[in-house]
Amino acid sequence: MTSINSGAVYLFTKSKYIESENGTILKQQYWQNIESARIQAPDGYAYDNFGESISLSNFNIMIGSPGQDGIAENAGSVYGFNVGFLSLSFQKVEFPVFEGVHTYAAVTILRDPSIYNGDLAINYATSDLSAQGVDFYKFEECLGLPVSERGISGCGDYELTQGTMTILSNAYSSGFTVRIMNDLCKEDFSKYIQVTISIPGSGVIIGNDLTALIRIDDDDYNEKLC
Repeated sequence: MTSINSGAVYLFTKSKYIESENGTILKQQYWQNIESARIQAPDGYAYDNFGESISLSNFNIMIGSPGQDGIAENAGSVYGFNVGFLSLSFQKVEFPVFEGVHTYAAVTILRDPSIYNGDLAINYATSDLSAQGVDFYKFEECLGLPVSERGISGCGDYELTQGTMTILSNAYSSGFTVRIMNDLCKEDFSKYIQVTISIPGSGVIIGNDLTALIRIDDDDYNEKLC
């Protein structure tokens, strides 16, 4: 968030110690000096001061926002989250697909069960970077058009995708797909889609392992620019 004093909470994780077969500690555990994730309120505004008070117990975090105006001016709110999402990471930083060959991008999210192994619900969503997304209805309409007409019909590059998944206890991964639009438009450069995750009731989670890209490579070398 960019609003003044809207607030955010930064989470840090501790690297595990490394132990030899005979029990000797080869490397001590230590705290990372760069945050693993940042949590924001989904309905935050200036001067809400989200994060002014925090209580953490195991994987449950309660975050106070004394300036939140949901009920009355400065009435305040408390937000509760499961920070088990710190066990998650995208399988890749970048998921490449080849237009005309791949009809969808398969995005995989991994879970480290040594960090958290309980049921975990997460939201996922795509958004435009250089690629242009269209909604379900437009995407379906465009699938009914000849490939040669899709560029001039505003069919975009992919289907805007969002949803909720639950990674069950003892499961190590889960995933979702993003449909890719094939057309006959030459592209000078690859196009990119942003992929983010969040926990229900929060804003997008920001972290090095918690965002990814989908890269769409073009196959229309001999076609014209649209």
